[in-house]
Amino acid sequence: TKKKAAYQQEATRLAYKDISFSQMVWVFMIGSVIGYEVETLFCLITSGVLESRQGMLYGPFSQVYGFGAVILVLLLAPLARKGDQWVFFGGMLIGGLFEAAASLIQEAVFGSVSWGYSEQSFSLFGGRTSLLYMCFWGILSVIYMKSIYPHMTKLINRIPKRPKVFFTVIIAVSLTVNMLLSAMAVGRWGERISGQPAQDAVQVWLDAHYPDDMLREIYPNMQFFDK
Repeated sequence: TKKKAAYQQEATRLAYKDISFSQMVWVFMIGSVIGYEVETLFCLITSGVLESRQGMLYGPFSQVYGFGAVILVLLLAPLARKGDQWVFFGGMLIGGLFEAAASLIQEAVFGSVSWGYSEQSFSLFGGRTSLLYMCFWGILSVIYMKSIYPHMTKLINRIPKRPKVFFTVIIAVSLTVNMLLSAMAVGRWGERISGQPAQDAVQVWLDAHYPDDMLREIYPNMQFFDK
């Protein structure tokens, strides 16, 4: 029993030995871009429509996929050594819960939703995810952990230390500002829809720089609840 526990502890240590904050910043950025591109292509193929799938105001980024990419690495790293079936079912569960949680947070913070699966059979958590899309998460997790993430790690590790530190800071700061500004603009958008006039200089600035038409083009699938 002690040997088994020691083996599991060592296996877990090896799984996480190359994972650092710096690496996760790059994983977040790359995952955001890949997610944006995949979802844009998926929409084009399935509906014949080319529309924005941005999650942020600026750049081809979708933070939902960025956070998803980081969470999958952090939670699936120990399972990646056990076999594809472990990664598949682990990714299924993690992806489904993450998607439902992201939808719930968006609804609670902004009073809006951007996706829903209520019309599908076996929809879960009030239509925030579904069994079908959880299976997609499982398949994606196997491909990601077995093929994409190892190559991503090699690419990140090839960057010399000093430039890597510099660009990591630039990426972390710029994406954080981008996400905060996006959240403020969307939050103010919801207030305008509910008829709330600007109360201060910040809200006046947001109204001037991020009007409804602009945000509707960036977030075409976002729907606000009646208040």
